[in-house]
Amino acid sequence: MLVLAVGLVTFCMILTAYDTILAWCFYGETCCAFLFGHGHVVRMTYRVIWLPFILLGALGRLEAIWAIADTLNGLMAIPDLIALLALVGVVVRLTKGFLAGKPYEPPGDRAG
Repeated sequence: MLVLAVGLVTFCMILTAYDTILAWCFYGETCCAFLFGHGHVVRMTYRVIWLPFILLGALGRLEAIWAIADTLNGLMAIPDLIALLALVGVVVRLTKGFLAGKPYEPPGDRAG
């Protein structure tokens, strides 16, 4: 029974790892297509560049891979922080309106 449980857990871990690789590839490919165009060349170029990184992640030293992953995930916060700074005026205006009890008016519906 223990062997069956270990086999099932191992199989589930393999599926989860495979699904994660596919999901991150799709996420990055979609972002790349958004930035550089939705053509076949852009998508295939991204996939070709993605493949060596899968191999590197599978065969590299664990400490180095985790350090790189942590750094890159941390760097993803930079555009978010820039957007927060750029939108602080909008957030303050919407918060003041909300606290004053004014209904929300989408930007396209304003009379002016």
